[in-house]
Order: sequence, then structure tokens, then C-alpha cells
Amino acid sequence: MGVADAYEANRGGSGWAITRRLSLSGSELTNAVPTGVSPDHNYSFNRTNDGYSAVSVEGQQTLYLTKPDGSVELVGVGRLGTEPYAQGRYLGEGGKHVVFSTGTAFSQSFLCSLNPHCEVRQLEPAAAPTGTGAVYDREVGGETRVVSLLPGDEPLKAGEESFWKGTSKDGSATAFEVEGTLYVRLDDEETKEVASGAPIFAGVSDDGAYVFYVVPAGSGEAGVIHRFDTETGTETVVNPADEGLIVNVSGDGSHVYFISEAQLDGGKGTAGQPNLYVWSGISPKFVATVLPSDLVQTSDAGFGIPALGNWTAGVVDRPKTLGEMGPGNDSSRTTPDGRVIVFESKARLTSYENEEHTEVYRYVDGSAGPECLSCNPRGEAPSGEAQLQNLIVTPASDVLHNLSEDGGRAFFETDEALVPEDTDGVNDVYEWSEEEGGARLISSGKSPLYPYPPGFDGLPTPNVLFSITPSGSDVLFISQDALVPGAPEGGTSAIYDARAG
Repeated sequence: MGVADAYEANRGGSGWAITRRLSLSGSELTNAVPTGVSPDHNYSFNRTNDGYSAVSVEGQQTLYLTKPDGSVELVGVGRLGTEPYAQGRYLGEGGKHVVFSTGTAFSQSFLCSLNPHCEVRQLEPAAAPTGTGAVYDREVGGETRVVSLLPGDEPLKAGEESFWKGTSKDGSATAFEVEGTLYVRLDDEETKEVASGAPIFAGVSDDGAYVFYVVPAGSGEAGVIHRFDTETGTETVVNPADEGLIVNVSGDGSHVYFISEAQLDGGKGTAGQPNLYVWSGISPKFVATVLPSDLVQTSDAGFGIPALGNWTAGVVDRPKTLGEMGPGNDSSRTTPDGRVIVFESKARLTSYENEEHTEVYRYVDGSAGPECLSCNPRGEAPSGEAQLQNLIVTPASDVLHNLSEDGGRAFFETDEALVPEDTDGVNDVYEWSEEEGGARLISSGKSPLYPYPPGFDGLPTPNVLFSITPSGSDVLFISQDALVPGAPEGGTSAIYDARAG
């Protein structure tokens, strides 16, 4: 029907082959939107993007779960009924956890306002009554459980809207907010209060052991970062009595990278300027002083625009309506243990004079300072920008593994020629290796800059990072070059896999 579909391809002995379509049939839809895939790639969320598709329910946008055999089922189901326009929040491995919510985004839908059947439905006896949003968790083929229960498994009352905030990678902990209080539900069995006073959610560790939050403005402790231990209920303060802006929290919850204008590590840093620190359980350690322009993206998503301050402004603490930004809109990546971070900055953080061009830096906890991965190794004046993710092609709802899990490899894009083979003057994909001690070219470096039709000047340049395995051994990228036999020619984009070895 001329609309995009999502497919899965697997690599076998004879190469890559498409094995199945993840989106719903094009003959049934006017526009299908894939909205999430489980870590094992067996399950995926798919949403009809309007109320006119053959598979829409009651003229509403409808969320489906696609299973390994290609069959689909509604996501928003419970013993008391179904909710076509549920919002898929988390999809765990093996379909063990399918976390979804109902509520504000649903009731504010334009199609919902025109539909007499549209209401926020109660799906389980323990959930909030019809008309009030709730958070649920279920296993594929299993019963639906209510997540948004108050401590003591007390159900919410009418009007006590609950908002999903985040779910741990293993699905054991889900954080949600009710009337300005942050809670965490553990193993679908117990709810604990994390903090009241409208705290700013800042993440949950992969194993559900920790929940992070920031005290909001208007309080005497505004900007103070807290780590809540979900087992003991105790709290640890990351930056006592100082206003902080989180840059990144490691997956295991052991490291917090944040910005402060104070000097928290003796006399290091510059008072009144955005100093980057790392906290790993004791006291903050100074990393570098960045620029104010590094903190918040001030223009549309584009090339070389750092946004180190986006962590609690769209990366983890997402808006309560449909205008989500997502985890890709973050200018840093850490290893799961937090020992290594890569980040974008326009500041001069090494001896290289970058002239406020965006560079990609790497810092190892305990080292003397950052090193520049994208700076011109010949010392020539910079002519371009570097970035971790092209948000035009790979949207903010996705996040790239730009840093390998061991921290030894980093991947980025730049239109700067870092090696002699890069002669095209356009954006290319690079890998930095700790073992080799420098950057090497992944894309060809010889891409012609295809002229775009009038009005399409904002389209990305030919080579764009698309996906990276956590080990860094496979790098998928989009290129307009014909790089292998049988690839499309004439500037047609294709997805390639560059493999170690």
C-alpha cells in the first residue's frame, strides 16, 4: 500500500536473509508504526497510526503485540475488558514482561475525542476505576497484573492518575508516579514509596536494585541527586547541597555523571561554569569543564548538536503525553559498569584546538582526563562536526551502542577526514579502538555527495550509523555506496554490516 514496513533479517551460513515482517500486513493498514522489540527479537509492539485501518478497534489507534509465529494480539487486555489504545512501555525477553499503561495520552487523542466508545477502561479488579489511567504488566499468554498499586497493594481511587516512568532491564522493577509521588513496584508483588514532592525521575538500574531521582526546583535541596535502594529503602545522596544536572547513569547504578557549577573536587573545575563530574559511591570526581551550549539542544535535531542536559528532560523522565523524545536524545554513552563514558562537547578538553566544533571524547574513571576520539590526528584545523547518533535517520526512540560493553571500542560519525583514505568530504562512520589507539574508517570514505532535489537539503549525508551490537563486533550502517556485489547502485541507500574479522 506504499507505506513502510518493518522486517527482521537473520545472518546464516549463506549471508543475510529476510525471515519475517514485524509490522502488520500492509493490506490491513493505512500506516503501521513499529514501536518496540524485545531483546531476543521474538516479540514486538505495533501500533495502527490512525483509526481507519482494517485492524483498528472502534476507530481508535490500536496497539498490538506481534509473536514469533507472526500472529498478533491486543496489548491492552485484562479480565474486565480490553483497551485498544494502550501505550506499550516495556517488552521483556521471552515476553515475560509486557508493561503497558492507559490514561492521559489516550484520553487526549484527537481520535479519542471524536469517538463515543473512547474511555480509559479498568482492565483488572485491583486497578483504578474506569476513567483513571493505570499501569499494567503481563506475560504473553498469561494474566494481567496491576503495577500502579500503592504500598500495601491499595488500589488507586478515581482521579488518581498513574504515570509510567521506567522499567528495569530485567523487568523486575517498574517506577510510576501518582499525584507527585514516585513509587516502585517490585516483582509484581510489592510497592514502595521512593519520594514525594514531585521528584524528577532519573532512571532505574538494570537489575531493579536502584531508582534515581532529582529534587525539583522550588525546594531547599533543588538539584540534589538521590539513589534509592529498592531492597532496603535507604537513600544515598550523590551531590549534597548542590544543584546538579544528570548527564548519564550507568546500567548497574554504580556511576552517575552529572554537571555542576560548583567545585566539588577540591579546587578542580571552574566555579560558575558547567563542570562534569562522576560519582561512583563516594565523592564526586572532576572530569572536565564543558560549555553551556553543550547542555541543552537549542535547535532541531541535526548534526553535531550536543545535549548533555537531556537525561531528565526526555531521555528517562519522558513527558506524560505522546510527545516523547526517548533515550537516543542523549549526547553520552556509558559502559554497563559506568567505568567508561563517551560524550559530545564543543569545549576544548585536550590540547587540540577544536574551535568549538563538536568532538567525541572518552573518559575512563580514575584517569587524568578525557581523550578526544574524533579530533584530527594531524593537528589540522577542524572542518566538521562529530556525533554519536543522527537523530534524523535513527530517531530518539532508539539508542545506539556507540560504546562497547568493555569500553574498548567507540563508534561515531564525522564529516572530518581522520584518515588519508577519507577523501569524500562528507559524513563517514568511524571506529575508535583502544587496542589500535586511534580511529579507523568503517564506511568507504569515497562517497559522492549526491545532490538532493530542491526542498530536501536537510536529508542526511550518505553514511549513517544504524545499529551496533553491545560487543562492538558488528556495526550496521546506512550507505548510498554499492559496497558489496548485488548492492543497489545510483545512490540508493542500503543497510550494511561491518563485522570484526
